[in-house]
Amino acid sequence: MKYIPHSGEEVKKMLEFLGISSVDSLFSLIPPEKRLMDLNLPGPFSEVELSQVMTRLSRKNRAFYDRPNFLGAGIYNHYSPAVVDTVLSRPEFYTAYTPYQAEASQGILQTIFEFQTLICMLTGMDVANASHYDGATACAEGVGMAIAQSGKKKVFYSAGVHPQYIEVMKTYHRWNTRVQFIEIPLNKGVTCLTTLRDKMDADTAAVLVQNPNCLGFIEPVEKIAGLKTEMKSKGLLVEAVNEPLSLGLLKTPGDCGADIVVGEGLSLGLPPSYGGPGVGFMATKDKYLRRLPGRIVGQTLDNEGKTAYCLTLQTREQHIRREKASSNICSNQALCALAVTVYLSHTGKKGFADLARLNFQKAFYLKEKICQLPGYSLFADAPFFNEFTVRCPADPVKLSLYLKDMDIIGGFRTGIWGDQYRDCMTFAVTEMNTRKQIDDLTGYLANFCRQEVSVACTTD
Repeated sequence: MKYIPHSGEEVKKMLEFLGISSVDSLFSLIPPEKRLMDLNLPGPFSEVELSQVMTRLSRKNRAFYDRPNFLGAGIYNHYSPAVVDTVLSRPEFYTAYTPYQAEASQGILQTIFEFQTLICMLTGMDVANASHYDGATACAEGVGMAIAQSGKKKVFYSAGVHPQYIEVMKTYHRWNTRVQFIEIPLNKGVTCLTTLRDKMDADTAAVLVQNPNCLGFIEPVEKIAGLKTEMKSKGLLVEAVNEPLSLGLLKTPGDCGADIVVGEGLSLGLPPSYGGPGVGFMATKDKYLRRLPGRIVGQTLDNEGKTAYCLTLQTREQHIRREKASSNICSNQALCALAVTVYLSHTGKKGFADLARLNFQKAFYLKEKICQLPGYSLFADAPFFNEFTVRCPADPVKLSLYLKDMDIIGGFRTGIWGDQYRDCMTFAVTEMNTRKQIDDLTGYLANFCRQEVSVACTTD
């Protein structure tokens, strides 16, 4: 009890009110063997002592930005302008909660409306909702939306969709026993159109594809969407998971024929922070508006004729009867969505395109350097954005540890996702990587290969 800020007298009064003899009685339902009986905590510190202890502990950490980093696979090292944190630090934003009373919530409602507008501009779609927890949940919600819209039961997903997204999707829908999830393999790094065409039938609800995919390669989204016409499949929806920064260079998924577009907005002004928090975005066509999960902020006029904002559609079970709800999502990432809004507004259309181009150019430079190294080769000769997968001459785990010793965070060990990638590493390059860092990395990759060859010869 010494770590709980209640006096002994206060605790005694509480126990008397509850009619129990001790605090331990509150936990009597928990079996003794399941309780933490002795935490072996140190005695209390003064404020000065505690500050010194915490400072010593913090010095053991290495910040994400302290060394060159080429790790991607969904979380990327991008720069966030100072204006983003400045706006987010304002108490009217970071303390704001659900804007039920529109007359008292015009500020936060406007920021959400602007977020929706920017997502529509980014994706080439007609309407966006007020965000999701993260890209994976947005992806799963999009699949649910397609199933509900089509009334069909088969969902085809590309093997290039991030494996964690696939797991979340299957977890979301595991109790919907009528739904079948069918994986379409990759061919030369991208979704195999021939296999998809052969397997699709009239019972197909959705096709799910990620662009760029989890290996970094650019998918033929337009050709996949074109199968809807070719197969004359009624009700089939194409859902595209997009890395948002790539849309500064690539054709929008809306222009490619996608029906639902989702993704993770972490690259747009949010720090990696141990993988989160992120912010999922979702956009679709007008005709599917009422299937959108979550909520939508609309623009209107007040009784004085001035611009005003309000919650327009709220298709979540918190607001309407459960059987009519499109989702059980009961919150959104409004503060993170605000970060995305500030980032995109600050960067601007030209700045965003320039940034995307810079990411691609740096990644292309690294790719060219790696392809000149003996023992290394691209997993597939396919277009990419700022990330690509390489086959390594030796165990990627050993390579990763070697690079760590050289004070570099190497690429993602893709073998974690399956045995077919056991010799692979996926490298991500952003505007944060300098030419020197890229040159140093390729030098270490060459040295690692020479060391492995030398060890192999000695063993033989």
